[in-house]
Amino acid sequence: MSESHERLIQGFSDDSSSNSIKHNGDTSAIRYRKTIRKAWSTATGILAIIALVLAIIALVSSPRTRKHENYHHSHPSEIPAPPTDTSTWLSCGSTSTEARAQGCRFDVMMSAWVHERCYDAELMEQTLSVERFTWFEDLAMTLPVPESVVRLGNHHRLYTRPDFHYKHCAYVWLRQMRAWRGQAAIDDNSWGFEHTVHCAQSLLAPNTPYPKNHTENNVVYYRCGKPFADL
Repeated sequence: MSESHERLIQGFSDDSSSNSIKHNGDTSAIRYRKTIRKAWSTATGILAIIALVLAIIALVSSPRTRKHENYHHSHPSEIPAPPTDTSTWLSCGSTSTEARAQGCRFDVMMSAWVHERCYDAELMEQTLSVERFTWFEDLAMTLPVPESVVRLGNHHRLYTRPDFHYKHCAYVWLRQMRAWRGQAAIDDNSWGFEHTVHCAQSLLAPNTPYPKNHTENNVVYYRCGKPFADL
């Protein structure tokens, strides 16, 4: 082999070796960068999980969350009612004559006299227009009473279909929300915590405490006030 051929072969050999070294170096760099990115991604994920766990611990241990948890797991009758003294609220007396004299109106869905400041005529009319209840003087529900007479509120007791009680509960909750949103006056029964618990328990077990064939409505007289200033 000539000297020139040997130098050419040696040159190819040197270039191949150089390219091999360069290729190996590039591969190592790529692997290194991939390793760094993977490690950073893993570390970021772990930090995110730690941050989430710490946030949950802080949330669960906060007084406000503990209070909500206690409310959630408590029986309705064990939850304390908001402190409100209703003894000074506007009264409707104890008869329909006294109620009218003191500026009260008869709410058919409440079967109660309430002061005009607490009377939600719009909601009552909307409800009655949809439900169309029939009223009776007797338990056997054979003696009907016209709605126009019921609206006068001069009776002591009337009977209607069994689902009235549940419609009444929904009606009271709507009254509560409308009064809350408008920061308006509300009757002491709708505001009372005991009635809310009563309705909640009735709706959870609708056929347990009440007869299936009727709802008995006794006329009552409620006070009217604005409790939201106490909250």
